[in-house]
Amino acid sequence: MNTEEIQLILDNRNVKIGSLNSLQDYLNSALGLIYNKKFKVVYRNSNEHREVQMADLVANVIFGYYNYRSDKSAYKLIPSMKN
Repeated sequence: MNTEEIQLILDNRNVKIGSLNSLQDYLNSALGLIYNKKFKVVYRNSNEHREVQMADLVANVIFGYYNYRSDKSAYKLIPSMKN
């Protein structure tokens, strides 16, 4: 991967076979010219890739923080979200 390319690694569990390239195509057409970067989307099985599991965990904690504020136990994992 060179510096002119931005690589996104996503969980492939919820991706339809026909839409595997649609996000990459959209990012390249909508943002590629603006930022002068090429976007590459790579799909990984989260059962086999721990970094995808960790990103999913952090994303869900952040999502929960903004949508379900009654249970704050998980927010202690992220220092900037402590209340």
